[in-house]
Amino acid sequence: MVISLSCIVVYGRHSTHSLAFSAIGGRGSGLWRAPVSFSFSSVDHTFSQQESRLSLRGHTRAAGAENEDGTVQIAAADPVTPPAIAAKEKSTGAEIAPRKKTKNISTSSIAAAAPARTIKPKAVPKPKKAASPPFSPHPLWQQQLEHIRKMREAGPAAPVDLFGCAELGKRHATSPEHMRLQTLISSMLSSQTTDLVNEKAMGRLYEACGITIEGLEELGEEGIGEVIKPVSFYTAKSANIIKVCKILKEEYAGDIPRTFEDLMSLPGVGPKMAILVCAYGWGEVVGICVDTHVHRISNRLGWANTWNYKNPKAQNPEKTRKLLESWMPRENWEEVNPLLVGLGQQTCRAVNPKCWECSLTAICPSYLPPV
Repeated sequence: MVISLSCIVVYGRHSTHSLAFSAIGGRGSGLWRAPVSFSFSSVDHTFSQQESRLSLRGHTRAAGAENEDGTVQIAAADPVTPPAIAAKEKSTGAEIAPRKKTKNISTSSIAAAAPARTIKPKAVPKPKKAASPPFSPHPLWQQQLEHIRKMREAGPAAPVDLFGCAELGKRHATSPEHMRLQTLISSMLSSQTTDLVNEKAMGRLYEACGITIEGLEELGEEGIGEVIKPVSFYTAKSANIIKVCKILKEEYAGDIPRTFEDLMSLPGVGPKMAILVCAYGWGEVVGICVDTHVHRISNRLGWANTWNYKNPKAQNPEKTRKLLESWMPRENWEEVNPLLVGLGQQTCRAVNPKCWECSLTAICPSYLPPV
């Protein structure tokens, strides 16, 4: 008896499969057709779908082998060997042992065991901040400035009037070049230093070396540091003074640079110092000199909105300078610094301002009347 089966066989990995087919067979001239169930074990995982024709020989239709429903149960005598393994055994002459069977896992059990996939929602982009409107100074800023002029003229001289860099540059000056050098050195020492401390340091420095390029270089970095102490950051400032002296001698024939950009290129010179030296050394107004007093009072009067309220110790006067220069007429630039610095030293102090002595209370947005 010969039974021919035409099927699509999928060879799994070390698993046993049971398939049901419709078989056509016969003995002699008699033909019959019946459903047939068939089981086999696969031992190779390298096969994918392929078409196979299996011929099972040596199985007879024994009496009583037919089921009640007319089907015939036929079992393969041996597990079917996949063609790839059979060819390999034939070429090597050695029998390849079947791999161990693995546990069959249904797709439903895998799906149940797998964690549910979480899909994160897309981040919603933050809305862009609306552009802030252009700054408008206090509408009465000109009246405020006039009140400050009158107060400064009527009141006593402030430290900036007596010991400011403009005055220190003129002291003991033997020539215009010497005056400009002293103005530059005093401005470098004035950073985060009171006018009175700066004035005393410049006096000691003049006695030590005459505040000339040759005298400063002969005194040396350590000597300058000892003389100018207790000026803030005296070690760094003394090192910068020696570097500046070398640059002035080699590149500017012993004089100081004339432009804002060239002054800014010198070690230890910032925007405030460069503007101050241009104004008092060369008589050229190139900007508004903004220090801590100008920065504070400008924000109190409504001339600027650059005060750092989140961190009052981290202020940026340079922002105030740029903002003031953006709206204030150029003819007012030179007087702003001495007027506001004197007002800040005498009346509008950082702590406990003397508002009762100020004539701006009626038009000052920061004034709070006493309770």
